[in-house]
Amino acid sequence: MSRSSQLAAAAALLFITALSSIQVAVGFSQVGINPPSSLRPSLLKRDCDARYTSTTCCGAASIEERRTLSWTKRSNNYCNHYNTALKSSANDAAEKTGDELTDEEIDESIEYLANLIKAHLDSRKSSNEDETSEIDVKPSADTNSEDGIGYQLAKGRFIDLTTTLEGELLLERLFDTTHNPSPQSIDNTTATTTPATTPNKRIIQHAITTLQSLLIYGIQIGVKGSEEAQQKMVRHLFRSGDAPQPPTGTWIPDWNADCIRRLKFFRDVWLGKMLLAKLIRKRTAQGAFDLLVDMGVWDRHVDIALLRSGFPVRFLESELEISKEAERNEHDPDAVLGIRRDLREQKVYTVDSASTLDIDDGIAVEVLGGDDSDGDGGGEARHRYWIHIADVDRYAPRGSKLLNVAERRGTSLYLPTMTLCMFPPNMSSEIMSLHAYEDKYALSLGVELN
Repeated sequence: MSRSSQLAAAAALLFITALSSIQVAVGFSQVGINPPSSLRPSLLKRDCDARYTSTTCCGAASIEERRTLSWTKRSNNYCNHYNTALKSSANDAAEKTGDELTDEEIDESIEYLANLIKAHLDSRKSSNEDETSEIDVKPSADTNSEDGIGYQLAKGRFIDLTTTLEGELLLERLFDTTHNPSPQSIDNTTATTTPATTPNKRIIQHAITTLQSLLIYGIQIGVKGSEEAQQKMVRHLFRSGDAPQPPTGTWIPDWNADCIRRLKFFRDVWLGKMLLAKLIRKRTAQGAFDLLVDMGVWDRHVDIALLRSGFPVRFLESELEISKEAERNEHDPDAVLGIRRDLREQKVYTVDSASTLDIDDGIAVEVLGGDDSDGDGGGEARHRYWIHIADVDRYAPRGSKLLNVAERRGTSLYLPTMTLCMFPPNMSSEIMSLHAYEDKYALSLGVELN
């Protein structure tokens, strides 16, 4: 081979090597991790590509051998390497929490939940309740006893997974063994029943997580398209700095708004499918939806798009407590600074409809001149038009906890069947609202037209 041919071959080899290095570097930079170290959640970006989303949604779990990971067509060494890192991170998390269940415990948990659901369905059938009938969902009085531990664990775990408070309470009440008799263990092959013993705390926790997975599966009904397209629908729920998806069935002790958001973002439905299989139901989103309708948790016309969007359906107990604290706050910084004016002599007309709960707009007309009331020597009367807007900043100043509550929603949502306010009801419909014959704080603007 000539000298020039050798140089050309060497140059081509260098070019191919450099191109491969560039491709690998670009691939990793898109998801913000540095191979081959562990995951770096703080570097993940909203515009991550489909390879990150698919592996994140599949995740690594303690029962990985039961799962079938769904990869994108662009699966390559990068995806394999990412999956290895994700498994390592999930396994480390499981070791730290010490909450990983054995396969036998998982089977026991799913069977326990399946029996609870069967007992509930039988109860509805025997009482001839239809989908619109009211169900007694009040918990029993003694929920702090050892038998009531299930209700205490389930309380608050289904917020924003139903559109009604009744549906949420029904799910919590499902685990209230102080009110519901212990379910019978049903053998599907022999149709025999045996008394079921009350499971331990870990089993109940896993059962609650399984029911959450079923709800997440149900809200996927009607969603079509590739995994990448489906992930784009919930991309707005991702936050920079989010931790990797925990192993399937992981119990999170401190359940809060971020947990709800991440639950809908990751869309882990594997346990829900296992539950449907145990109940001999179709392992599809339609099957999950039908089961929840049969249970009375949802109705046929439930706003699935609302549940899937991640928009908060109701306020957390902590958020309601924050609003009560703001209501008791009598400090008015604008009054201290001397910029609060008394305009209570005006006759203000609100411009909202009669059915509006949060009345926040009003107008008034002030007559100036003519009788020298404004000290300008009389003359022709003029009109000053006042626009009054409810002064939200009086109760939710910048940096306050109440403002953070409102920012989690960003806006009030007006739907044909319901209204989801940005502030808790005691603030938006009472304290801040411009009710008739009540003194209210407002941001006011006076305008003279010529």
